[in-house]
Amino acid sequence: MTGLNSPSHFIATPSSISPTYTPEAPVDSVKGAGAVSVAVEDLRAAPGKVGNDTGLAIKAGNGVISTTVPVKDLVRTAIESELRNRGFTIAGGGAGIAIAITEFDVQHSQSATLMAVQSYSYAAVMIHATVTGAGHKRLYSQPISAQSASADGNDQATLDRALAMAMHNLFADPLFIKAILTAERGPKS
Repeated sequence: MTGLNSPSHFIATPSSISPTYTPEAPVDSVKGAGAVSVAVEDLRAAPGKVGNDTGLAIKAGNGVISTTVPVKDLVRTAIESELRNRGFTIAGGGAGIAIAITEFDVQHSQSATLMAVQSYSYAAVMIHATVTGAGHKRLYSQPISAQSASADGNDQATLDRALAMAMHNLFADPLFIKAILTAERGPKS
């Protein structure tokens, strides 16, 4: 039996993806940038899972999309590369950045019409960024989020764009950079 109701017409999606991050360019150097430490924690219930298939999507693994790249390492690399690009060094210093990952998810959906099978991807990334200074004084604490969608059903590219947007949103916040510089200077004498 063939036709749109036949499983052979639906697109099988990958059960595993390898998200990547490309640093934003060009960016301006931050005057007075110094040393900063970065700690990342993945608070999601299933750190190896990055999404689900919904709708008509079929694949092995009960609709779960997993990652071959630890999300915690990917986010740490993204933060550190953006800091370096702005002139900061990654080392113990007066400023500490703590990132808590609360969402890193892509939803893959397929639907069928009389003419074709449509495949869509929706991704969301949410982190909580905290900057601390001397004595662990909290100078910045904000949730940062981003979303991305695509009609081509490319889960990895959609999730990569959401991560890039989240990094852009964080580093575009002047209060984030100000908090790092304040923490590096330490308490006033």
